[in-house]
Amino acid sequence: MVFSKHPPLNSAIKISLAYAGFSSLWIFCSSSVLGFLITDISLLTRLTIYKGFVFVIATTVLLMLFIRREMTRREVVMKALENSEKQYRVLFDSNPNPIWVYDINTLKFLAVNKPAVQHYGYSMQEFMGIRITEMHPPDLMLSMMSMVYDKTQESSEVCYAGTWKLICKDGSIITAEINTHNITFNGRGARLVLAVDVTERKRVEEEKENIARALEQNKKELETLIYTTSHDLRSPLVNIQGFSSLLAKACADIIEADNASGTGVNRQRREQILESVGYINSSVAKIDGLLNGLLKLSRAGRDEIKPVHIDIRNIINEIISAMSFQLQQVDAEVTVGSLPACKGDSVHINQVFSNLIDNAIKYRDNGRPLVIRINGLTDSHTAVYCVEDNGIGIPEDRQNTIWEMFGRLNETEVGGDGMGLTLVRKLVDRSGGRVWVTSEPGVGSRFYVSLPLTN
Repeated sequence: MVFSKHPPLNSAIKISLAYAGFSSLWIFCSSSVLGFLITDISLLTRLTIYKGFVFVIATTVLLMLFIRREMTRREVVMKALENSEKQYRVLFDSNPNPIWVYDINTLKFLAVNKPAVQHYGYSMQEFMGIRITEMHPPDLMLSMMSMVYDKTQESSEVCYAGTWKLICKDGSIITAEINTHNITFNGRGARLVLAVDVTERKRVEEEKENIARALEQNKKELETLIYTTSHDLRSPLVNIQGFSSLLAKACADIIEADNASGTGVNRQRREQILESVGYINSSVAKIDGLLNGLLKLSRAGRDEIKPVHIDIRNIINEIISAMSFQLQQVDAEVTVGSLPACKGDSVHINQVFSNLIDNAIKYRDNGRPLVIRINGLTDSHTAVYCVEDNGIGIPEDRQNTIWEMFGRLNETEVGGDGMGLTLVRKLVDRSGGRVWVTSEPGVGSRFYVSLPLTN
């Protein structure tokens, strides 16, 4: 096997041209000089014979020098070719990936390495008897042939030829990334091919894409289900709430009438009914709050994102102004530090920080005045904000569960629907950011929100 990028030079032509040039020059110059200097014919004849002997000796010496130099140069070239052949052979045989050489004109295999034999199931003899077209699926033949005869593949450099589907002897399909290199093989134009098997990688990538599509579809279906269920349950809930209120009013009127008449008939039972109606109303109010939370969460996943330049300080000031009554009620102190601008949906970002500040109010420590600090900084391509409070704090084992739906820290002492932080995470995720918390029970919590920087 001989790999070469260029055919060897034809030394015989060079020597013949040099000999012809020297002979012509010698004959012309020597005859002209002798004819000019010597008029004696006999003497001129003898000198011409001597001149012939000198020419033979001179040309013999020159030919020997030429031949010796060309032989030396040819030995160097052949040695270089031999070394190149050995290097190619080592790379060809020792490479763990399948490699083959095919004729550019006939497309027949000229050489294959052992990994190609092991990988595709053909023996060396079988490979030598087929064309590369026989290893390609018929429906992909046109694209393969266009690649083979693509002008960009005629470069002497290594070329990336894309991904091929190749048929093994047993009929199975292997996906391979192909790199090619044009060479001269035993004096004919050929192409060396390195085929890296990426079948498993492609399979994993396809599985990931399928899983991602399925998750996205399930997410949309879940959001639709939450929205539909929450919306449809509100009508019967309103009826229950309305009729419960009427029933409570009727019971109160009956009790008042009994008190006025002094009869006290079934007074205790009516009071029990009134108390039961109160439980119904409180349960309805709780369910109503949960449905509102589900609707908010559903809308957060369905609303169109409108990213704009946002001055967070303006949004924080608006939130503080809107929540001034709640803050005054608990005698809270709010300090606002440096806040870099960011990019996001202004309505969603307003909801995020409103929920975080409301959370600080709900989970305050009643043993000390509530202090809320809001600061920000830039980190690489993001703006990072921190909402810090000196509330009751969050145990380490609950710092992951608080982001789940209905994951309230204290269900008995704190009101709310348990959807606030779930909504915060969803809105921040949709804005291309991230939210996390650090906290210490009895000391307070820090909620961090990272959002893309504005351009």
